[in-house]
Amino acid sequence: MARNLKTQHAYAKWLAGDGVSVAAHTLATTSIIPIGSIIRGVTLRAAVAAASSGSATVTVTVGGITASSAVAVAKLDTAGWVVNESGVEDEANVTTTNAAIGVTIGTAVFTGSVSDVDIIVEYLLVD
Repeated sequence: MARNLKTQHAYAKWLAGDGVSVAAHTLATTSIIPIGSIIRGVTLRAAVAAASSGSATVTVTVGGITASSAVAVAKLDTAGWVVNESGVEDEANVTTTNAAIGVTIGTAVFTGSVSDVDIIVEYLLVD
């Protein structure tokens, strides 16, 4: 019997109020991706320029896995900039929990109260 693949997208928004310190952060505006989904890619769009006290990074997490690399603040320091990463479609990119889309800040804190980043996760759902 043939299996069906459906390409889906999930959305989240990372705002300064969600957290800018070096740690994992839960987002107020987020989505949950079904367990067993294959992450195909992550897109980050800076609605306003992001800033850091050092060389901060942001990593997108979802469904118990790391969905992106550690994206440097320099790639988000201009409003309107877009970072797009394609994932390798293998077992490391298959969601294992119902954890919503979140971010992990590394290296240094983001500064100011203007962090505003749209996060779009593309994934495959196997029927």
